[in-house]
Amino acid sequence: KEANEYLARAMLLISSQFRLDQAQQMIEHALELDPKFASARASYALTFVLEIHTGFSNDASLLYRAEQEARRALADEPDSATAHCMLGAAYLHLNRKEDARAELELCVKLDPNNVASRTWIAIGAYHDGDYARSEEIERKVIEEVPLFFPARFFLAEVLREQNRSQEARREAEKILEQDAQNIHGIIALARIHLDAGDLTSARAVLDRVSATAASNFRWR
Repeated sequence: KEANEYLARAMLLISSQFRLDQAQQMIEHALELDPKFASARASYALTFVLEIHTGFSNDASLLYRAEQEARRALADEPDSATAHCMLGAAYLHLNRKEDARAELELCVKLDPNNVASRTWIAIGAYHDGDYARSEEIERKVIEEVPLFFPARFFLAEVLREQNRSQEARREAEKILEQDAQNIHGIIALARIHLDAGDLTSARAVLDRVSATAASNFRWR
């Protein structure tokens, strides 16, 4: 029970406020209590993917660590949708697109309500230039889980790439309404201002970043 509580608190920190370092510590506590807790192990893999994906690290070895942790979770629970999702996310970043697609689709098959896997599928579509599919998926995820900011962030990016700046700005602002220090909302809004040539507003937005997030590679 205590391990479950640590994991639940960790996932809340990631999905709503993106306190990645705190979440990672909580997951480690959960695994100390139960080393074969597959959901916690898969979520631990997630934290390594997110360190790369969100710009808090440029150490590519973290992706292999994520793959290792996801495979360890699958060894304990072969039908873990979360583990397949994290393996797919790691493969996506390693440019193993077909492997990523297979793992993410398997995750959705195992758990059709898994918003993380659907978001990663949308991210893959975004990077492939399929903006229509990415937008469709993200909007459905947001409709189901309005506070799941990763979907809103990538929706803002898809809209921005299509020069739909007002719509993109609204999505970025919704992230910041939820958490004024959310670095992804800050980056999304700053990019919109930069696209408009408004350097002053972009700088003002970026100045909101807390000292702890200032080392982020995307922010820099």
